[in-house]
Amino acid sequence: MPDKKETMLNEPVIIKGLDGKEYKISALSFPDAFKLADKLNLINTVPVVALMDPKQREVLLDIVFIVLKENHPEITKEKIKTERIFDLTHIKTIVAVALDLNELKK
Repeated sequence: MPDKKETMLNEPVIIKGLDGKEYKISALSFPDAFKLADKLNLINTVPVVALMDPKQREVLLDIVFIVLKENHPEITKEKIKTERIFDLTHIKTIVAVALDLNELKK
């Protein structure tokens, strides 16, 4: 029987966007997890967008895109940035779930 940690890594998390669509967040491939880990050093793990400089906001956008692109190839950085798909609570949830699934918590 797999331990709890192994089971958690295999179970994606579904969130519902403002557009009513369900978005699946799952563990990333190693290259994407590596990219994500590099970017996390540039922002706080719980982002406060109002306190971020433009570079940090761009990094946050990159992180959300990396997390979503595998299961949602139709998603683009531009869509995330300009369309009413996610609010700040969604963004924080996406980042937190990705950190947990990929064991990248600080």
